[in-house]
Amino acid sequence: MGFNIAYDKETDTLNITLTKGAVSESEYIEDKGVVLDYDNSDRVVAIEILGYSKKFTDGFEVDVPVEAVRVA
Repeated sequence: MGFNIAYDKETDTLNITLTKGAVSESEYIEDKGVVLDYDNSDRVVAIEILGYSKKFTDGFEVDVPVEAVRVA
């Protein structure tokens, strides 16, 4: 299954949906302005990059593997 990328110009947010599925929990990484959405198996199903245009203008990088699994 492929992934979907959508940009909301009004909120300057880039949304990357990695896989379909219900989001059971979200984690906000404040220093990066990134929100990770997890499913019930603690897999990242979506990534939101807040303030996208400002971050990538300044050379912003995000290191989140597509198959990321959070260790509790």
